[in-house]
Amino acid sequence: RTLTIDVDGAAALEVVTTELPLGQVGAPYEAGLMATGGIPPYAWAVTEGTLPEGLVLDSASGMITGTPLMFGSADFTVEVMDTNGDSASQALSIGVDPAPLAILTDALPDAEVGNVYAATLEAAGGIAPYLWAVADGTLPEGLMLDPATGAISGTPTAGGWVEFTVQVSD
Repeated sequence: RTLTIDVDGAAALEVVTTELPLGQVGAPYEAGLMATGGIPPYAWAVTEGTLPEGLVLDSASGMITGTPLMFGSADFTVEVMDTNGDSASQALSIGVDPAPLAILTDALPDAEVGNVYAATLEAAGGIAPYLWAVADGTLPEGLMLDPATGAISGTPTAGGWVEFTVQVSD
């Protein structure tokens, strides 16, 4: 007995990923591109624009991985190709937020009455320029905080233990 099976062609190839999650500078990133139709396996490529610096696209899996190095937004177009050479593309973007703002300075050098003092507070993350302020307490007499640079300088005029809290804004 002769039998036949009629096999319809594969559904049209389509990229179904239309949005990608936000990234953050310095934090691991992973997102997968998805496609339907066509005949797998698929091959992925960025055909226009670029991924954010620090991210790469795995052409076989469609996974975007890495660690973003700069904040901002990257617009690009991905293309997926199936075994038959059919292709589909999709415009996408990845936004990258800056790393959280943090004060890096955890201790300051001791000062001596009558001697010039200089120390600089350090911060990371956020978006420079930073604005420094004394949020609680006061600096030792004779010292000042430069709000633009985070530099504490001057000549202390009185001895004693002085505790204060600094704040940085971006």
